[in-house]
Amino acid sequence: MSTALAVGSLAPAPAVPVDVTTVAEPDPIFAAIEWHRKCEADYHANADVEDRLRRRGLLRGCERTPERLATVKESLEARLALSKTVPTTLSGLCAYLEYAANYNDRCGILLFEPKETDNFVAAIAEAARNIAGRAS
Repeated sequence: MSTALAVGSLAPAPAVPVDVTTVAEPDPIFAAIEWHRKCEADYHANADVEDRLRRRGLLRGCERTPERLATVKESLEARLALSKTVPTTLSGLCAYLEYAANYNDRCGILLFEPKETDNFVAAIAEAARNIAGRAS
């Protein structure tokens, strides 16, 4: 087989849409979601510890352990950071929306406080504009 025939028989690969940001660097929304998940888990674990201490009479009323106060602070920081994080990929945008929806379903409350909800909506809008701009 001649080289010309071999080269000519190679059909170009079909174009596959690629979200180049997934290749260049990871979408920051995934780290923000994981940090929030970890903080929520730590918060609930410390709440369970406090409940056990209350049942034993070692904590009264609204008393909080230093560990619980620290997890409350970190959880609030993670939630604020999450609300301000702009997804950079379509898969990140979908993950962000699914995480917020699942949180609402699981906990029966909205993920974000009112000001954070404003941040969330702005982040979603910016991500959609950015992703749509790369697709055109």
